[in-house]
Amino acid sequence: MNRACGLRLFPALLSLLLVTLFSLNLYAQSGDAPRAEESRSVTANQRTALAEEISLLRILPPALVQRSFAQVPRHRFISGSPQALAYTNSPLPLGAGVLIPSPEEHARMMAAAGELSGTSVLVAGPESGYLAALVSRIADRVVQVEFIPSRAQDFITLFEELEYDNIEVVSGKEILEQDTVNRYDRILLAYGTETIPLPLIARLSQSGTLAAVLSYQQGEQLLIEYRRVRNGASLRVVDRVFFPGG
Repeated sequence: MNRACGLRLFPALLSLLLVTLFSLNLYAQSGDAPRAEESRSVTANQRTALAEEISLLRILPPALVQRSFAQVPRHRFISGSPQALAYTNSPLPLGAGVLIPSPEEHARMMAAAGELSGTSVLVAGPESGYLAALVSRIADRVVQVEFIPSRAQDFITLFEELEYDNIEVVSGKEILEQDTVNRYDRILLAYGTETIPLPLIARLSQSGTLAAVLSYQQGEQLLIEYRRVRNGASLRVVDRVFFPGG
């Protein structure tokens, strides 16, 4: 092949090379897209199955289960445990002695809080992001007090990715007693505690409800409901539960 012929063929060869590379890229993308779509389909089916399981327990009205458990991706809140276990109705270890309660326990706490639609809610506890996300699909506004400071920013980023823009994340357990200004319609203490801090009760709105887990020396935990009423307050035991200590 002479030099002139080679020069004439060069543009054609370059074009062929570019077309080949472009085609390979499209092929690779077409291979990734079905896998991504399949992954989304699997997790959607898992959320549906979990929601059906929770509905059968008759803890919450089915409509609320569909708005929360069927929509919130629990696997995004699991770290330190295999994501394959994310949609089982069981507590999961997250490392460093931290545990995320079972979806059933979260459902019981939500039920103990009473009506959530149109309310402002304070959710507090270690790794309480999943509960805050569930509640946010029903309530108007949620403030999550994350006890593990290093996790607070993780939850802020995650809620932004999920476009849950009605959740505010604050860090540190001490803020529960420092803030004496804000009032909430519902307060959920998603951790085992021996006493309910009095400053928290003072932050309930006029007809507010507080749900908390009281722990005893024998290891027993009771979910209690504290409700403000016209002539004072009412307190009742809802159920036995299991939540991590705070």
